[in-house]
Order: sequence, then structure tokens, then C-alpha cells
Amino acid sequence: MKLLYPTSLSLDPKLLQGFNASIHSYDVTKPIPEDLTDAEGLITWCNSPSNLKDAASRCKKLKWIQSLAAGPNDVLNAGFDPKIVTITTGSGLHDQTVAEHTLGMLLTAARKFHLMRDSQTQGKWPGSLGGPQPDKAPGTFTTLHEARILVWGFGNIAKTLTPYLRTLGAEVKGKHSLRHSYLQM
Repeated sequence: MKLLYPTSLSLDPKLLQGFNASIHSYDVTKPIPEDLTDAEGLITWCNSPSNLKDAASRCKKLKWIQSLAAGPNDVLNAGFDPKIVTITTGSGLHDQTVAEHTLGMLLTAARKFHLMRDSQTQGKWPGSLGGPQPDKAPGTFTTLHEARILVWGFGNIAKTLTPYLRTLGAEVKGKHSLRHSYLQM
């Protein structure tokens, strides 16, 4: 088996030795080199859309794609046919870090940390960022406590994020994007 791995991934190819495969690197920003288009396996990570579309149109012997992304959207959008090519994902690889990132973004939005940072770098402190403030000003998002949050695409990342949100008092519902059913968490 000829297996292609992306240069966007820090990988020592010696770690893959011992498998029944010839291992070749490729640049995720450029078309697949002609001598690699007969590959049977492709690992993707941070590939450009044009690189993936090129691979979908020219790599006709592919049997398996291992995307290291949490989902297969980039691979499917490039035109790979899952009836012909087995597509596996990195589901589970990013759950903790993406959940933490999402929580940080939500807290930043609610508590206006970005405005506080900007004010601090300018050496000023507007009264709107401190002092007495209403707990829940109508029409504003200032806290996760009692916030109602809908997560679209309720997979592993959302299942990791939900306990954090609930600990802070949020009501979380999930919606499976494919089945369109709601989950009360």
C-alpha cells in the first residue's frame, strides 16, 4: 500500500515503519505530485480545499482516507465518494481542546474580556466594564448562569463541553445536525 501523509503534520516517518506500506509525504497546499496519485491511503490535516479537490479528481486508487479533523466535512466537500473510499476521522482527538476553546470564547463574549484587554492596553477603564451592574440586564448576554445554549452538531466535542457549561449554570440542548433531533442535556 502506498500511504501519503501531510507535511502539515509533525511526524517522524520512522514511526510508521514496519507496516506493509510505502510512506510518502505531500504538501497540503499544492496538487498531489503525479508519482503519488496512485496512492491507496491518504492522511489529511489542514489541507487546502484545492489540494483535496485535486486529490479527489486524480487519486483514483484511493481506498482509505484518514482525516485528522474531528469530522469528515472537508474530505466530503472535496468530492470523495464514501461508497468508494473509506473515510475515517480524528473524532475524539480534539474534544478537550476545542471544548476549552469554545468555553473561553463564550466567557469572553459574556464577560467582555476582549474589551477589558483593549481598555487595559489603552490605560483606561470605562465604567461600563466594572462597578455595579445588573445581574441580568434585559437583552444582554453577560453570564452563562441560566443561559440557554443550543449546540448544533452534538458530537464528542459538545459532549465534552456540556458539563462545563452546566457547572456554570447554563441550560444546554444539542441538535444532531443529521437527524435533526433535539437532546436535553
